[in-house]
This record gives sequence, structure tokens and C-alpha cells, in this order.
Amino acid sequence: MNDSNFKFLKGVNDILYRLALAAERNYPDDPNTTMVKLRMFGEASAKHIAKLLCIEIPEKQHELLRELAKIPWVDDSIISVFHKLRKLGNIAVHDFHDDLGDAENCLRLSFRLAIWYYRLVKQDSDFPAPMFVVPKSQQDDGLQSEVLNLKEELQKALNVKTETKEELAAKANQLTQGGPGMLHFDFLMILVGMSTTSHYSLICIEGSREVAVSPA
Repeated sequence: MNDSNFKFLKGVNDILYRLALAAERNYPDDPNTTMVKLRMFGEASAKHIAKLLCIEIPEKQHELLRELAKIPWVDDSIISVFHKLRKLGNIAVHDFHDDLGDAENCLRLSFRLAIWYYRLVKQDSDFPAPMFVVPKSQQDDGLQSEVLNLKEELQKALNVKTETKEELAAKANQLTQGGPGMLHFDFLMILVGMSTTSHYSLICIEGSREVAVSPA
């Protein structure tokens, strides 16, 4: 894709932006990596919010989420998003889970979390949420370009082959029609007959003049 769904995070939290961007770029070709990156996205955003609120960060992510859930203005639905990213990310890390549908779900959940995070950090509750667009394969453009290059090379090869055939045909025509390009023989004798007494008759071609010759 040419643009990121998370571009509004650029300059606000570049670490979160790069994690989200990496997740998008690996979708749909590598859904496992997408989920792993978004697990990291959830952890990083939760830790940053905890620092802003002067909350001591515990060792485990689920413990940190328990502390964030105690804050009255942190909605339960946001805590649920954090947990879903954590659980699917853990499965992706430990069991190499690579379900495409789960990867897309993680992207949508992370987008929702990113909107919430942006409004909180920038203190802009009226920030309009952009429309989410499911990322397309990054390999599409490269494959199309490669196919076009191969077609061009094939056409060039066919053109060379066609020109070669035409050149050969022209040369053959030139030889059969005579003229400057004709192969000349100063004196060509063609045997046209032979008798049992070894008498023979010849046609002599000398230049363009034909002369019948018989033995004495």
C-alpha cells in the first residue's frame, strides 16, 4: 500500500508508527509477522501511557493492563483490545500462528487503539478517525513490473527472430533472381547426357551466354 492507516502517529510516537507500519507491510504475505508486530504495538502503547500516568510498569503485560483497568476513564473495551493483541501475538510468537483473518483483526484493533491513544496524548477528543483501509500485498507492484519486463524482453527476442527470417528470405530471393548479388561462375559446365560410348553433350554457361558444346 502507498499510505499507512497509522500515519497520524508519525511525529507523535515514531516507535508506535514504525511498528504499525511494519505490521501493515507484512500483511497479507506474512500474517504471523503482522500479529507479532502488533503485539509489540500494544505493549509499547500501554507502557507509554503508564509512564505518562506515573504508573510503575510491572514485568508482565497482563499485570500492567490490570493496573490500567483501575483508571476510571480507561474504557473496558480498550482494555479488551490490549488483551486481544497480547493473546493473538503470544500465539503467533510461540505457536507460529499465521491466520490471515486474525492478522486483519489485529490490524483493525490496533487502529482503534491508535485513535484512542492519539486523542489521549494530544488531548484532542474531537480528532476525526480516518477510514481504515485493509493493506494490499507489497509484492503486487513488483510482480506486475517483473511480468511487464519479461513481456518486453520476449517481444524483443521475437522481433530479432522475425528480422532474421526476413533477411534470409531476401538473400535467397536475391540469389535466385540474379543481379549484382548473384554468385558468378566464369565457366560452369552442366552435364546433360552421356552415351554408352562416353560421348556426351554439355551446355556451357559463360557469363550470361549459353553455348552448346559437343565432343569432336
